[in-house]
Amino acid sequence: MISVAMPTLNSGIAATRNCYLCGSDDLAGVYDLREFSVVRCRHCNLTFTLLPDQHATLRNNAECYQVQHWGKTYSRARKKFGERYRRILRMISAYKSAGRLLDVGCSLGFFLDTARESGFDVYGVEPVKNAASFAREELKLNITTGMLEQAKYPDRFFDIVCLFDVLEHIPDPLAALAEVSRILKKDGLLVLQCPNIESSMATLTKQHWRWLLVPQHLYHFSRETITSLLRKAGYETRDWSSYDDEQEFAANLVETRLRRVIPWASMHRVRLLITCAILPIARFIVGLRYSNEQKTKGGVMLVFASPKV
Repeated sequence: MISVAMPTLNSGIAATRNCYLCGSDDLAGVYDLREFSVVRCRHCNLTFTLLPDQHATLRNNAECYQVQHWGKTYSRARKKFGERYRRILRMISAYKSAGRLLDVGCSLGFFLDTARESGFDVYGVEPVKNAASFAREELKLNITTGMLEQAKYPDRFFDIVCLFDVLEHIPDPLAALAEVSRILKKDGLLVLQCPNIESSMATLTKQHWRWLLVPQHLYHFSRETITSLLRKAGYETRDWSSYDDEQEFAANLVETRLRRVIPWASMHRVRLLITCAILPIARFIVGLRYSNEQKTKGGVMLVFASPKV
């Protein structure tokens, strides 16, 4: 647990806000990021972002989503994403090889497109209208625009529900998990993916960690806290694993080190050029040094769980 003095909290942010998971008001400051602060509960270790207005942050989440940007990102790395999706689907198939699969926060629908090719009957729900429209119109997927609870799916309808990089954005994740429990079959499978605040990448890059993403990320889970959250929501964890994208890890690490040498914001382009120049070497070093830690300290967690019977 990181225990440091509570950062100076900005106007409008409650310094005594209780922990969402356990209710404790014993909070330790972790990072002070201008108008936002990241704190950790000393009782249960949940790390979360203190906000002046959660509703404003939800708007920011939608406004910062650029369909064109993510479409280009996927196109440039289609092979990498495809391999990642197929690997996850192979893991899912160890529990469920067919059936109705729902992707909550399905983005542009590329994972669902791959799952459909693998024989699953796929559904998606996505709150960002232009992303949902792309998935519906370009990929011909069954997509509902809105939040999960607005989709009003029938009880016990899905065999598999996936939440990839979603739970950390939601102000009330227990409510979201309760809705998932309602629509998931009794022998169904919940698949979660979220960043790992206790990863090697996060530990080394600290407040410059690429997946800290404040204020869009309201919660910063670890293996301990995501397991506690699932237990409180009535789920039993069946499998936990983690992994890193070595190129992202290396780039994040180099950028963080360069900030110490070239701290000025006006020199961002210089830092970017240097990062690109030495990235192949940095990636090799990261692979050599941290590859053995990926399964336990990877930057991204993948969790499989089922409702407790």
